[in-house]
Amino acid sequence: MENNILWSSEASVRLNKKIQDNIAKHLFLVCNYEVGPLQQVISEDAKYLTAVLNLYKFLIDSSIINKLDSLRKGHSEIYYEHRKLRKIIDIAKVLRTVYAHNESEESGNDYNLDVYNNWVKSIIGKTEITTFAQYEKLRLELEAKADEAVSILNDFIDSAQKAVDQSSLIEEWENLILRFYSTGNSDNIVKGQLKRAYKAQWVTDGHAPRDVTNRDVAEWIKKMYYHDEQKEIDKFQNIIELSRKTPLSSKVLAQIQVKITENEDKIRAKKSVIKEIEADIDNNIYLYLDYYIKKFPERLSKAIKTKNADEYGTLLPQDIVQYIINEDFDGVSIG
Repeated sequence: MENNILWSSEASVRLNKKIQDNIAKHLFLVCNYEVGPLQQVISEDAKYLTAVLNLYKFLIDSSIINKLDSLRKGHSEIYYEHRKLRKIIDIAKVLRTVYAHNESEESGNDYNLDVYNNWVKSIIGKTEITTFAQYEKLRLELEAKADEAVSILNDFIDSAQKAVDQSSLIEEWENLILRFYSTGNSDNIVKGQLKRAYKAQWVTDGHAPRDVTNRDVAEWIKKMYYHDEQKEIDKFQNIIELSRKTPLSSKVLAQIQVKITENEDKIRAKKSVIKEIEADIDNNIYLYLDYYIKKFPERLSKAIKTKNADEYGTLLPQDIVQYIINEDFDGVSIG
């Protein structure tokens, strides 16, 4: 049980390493899958429910496994038991839906409960779970399916590395990862990495570690968007301030004021672009965070297409997302 993917993330790390060693060092299959603290549960019903959640997390929520079949098209060398894997994914979806979603049809829930009931019945001989022994039997079935999925994924990687057109495969794989970042995952990933970068800068500046809020990050983003222009404005205003002691000619002062006005105009222009998507940014600082997150997939796509993997490492968030954030916020102070 301990080494099963439902209770340990080690197999997901090995899958990624196999891809990076044999296909391309920046790609991934699973994005930081963690089983979480619930693996410490004791009762069989709790173990079963935890297994349901972790199977969904592994196959769908924290990976591109659910979309792998698109890589098979156009590459005849790629062979794996995709239909069997699809059945496992479909069961994971149904189980997660039954246990984690509202079951009211009136509220728009349209999943087929018969699929769930048939699966349970195929394992324990009936649709109603009434004993811990039955929960254990269902949990063991999920562990077996998880092991089977990992085995199939290893077969996929083995065949993918034999694809004749590796450059095309890698590009398609990159696009699949971009789609992963463009789903609901993107918001939490980018926000989490922003807080990580902010916290690192905060500590580097000599402050004691503290929790980073969304407001902290939003204010930092606002400062970043106007950083270059504001830096120029501050520089010229400082020159004007110093001229009180060492007077400048009216002509020079006028030229300085022109430079200040030019940079103020640039800030207004940038703000107008942001307002096309987040109209109320003057009254709601959090909209700067929303805007940055919405625009991030574009930044990610550009980085993948224009940067060398040696520059950012892998396409995992702790590598490429941090790389982009560090590039965006280079020289931008916090606080």
